[in-house]
Amino acid sequence: MPADQARLGDLMKGTLVSGVLADRAVRVVDVAWHGSSAITLTYTDEETGKVYHELLYRDDEPRLAVVAGRAWPMDADVLLDPDIHDPVGAESVIHGLRPAL
Repeated sequence: MPADQARLGDLMKGTLVSGVLADRAVRVVDVAWHGSSAITLTYTDEETGKVYHELLYRDDEPRLAVVAGRAWPMDADVLLDPDIHDPVGAESVIHGLRPAL
């Protein structure tokens, strides 16, 4: 895979991506997965301000590239996100480390 080529998993909220439209990059608003090989990409055409949806498959990856944005989100609060599975109980460990008042 070329260095600038994006995978479906690289398309995250806020990322600027080229290859969705032929002539310009778009800003990712949301990504909804359909199994492991297809997504519904919700994006904003920053030139017009309109929001669109497009179904993308793994076969579309060669035309996609991340232009700007983080490849991996680093702003998630794992203790507040109910979708993140915590097998080791980090929340209880963190609460256990709080000093007693």
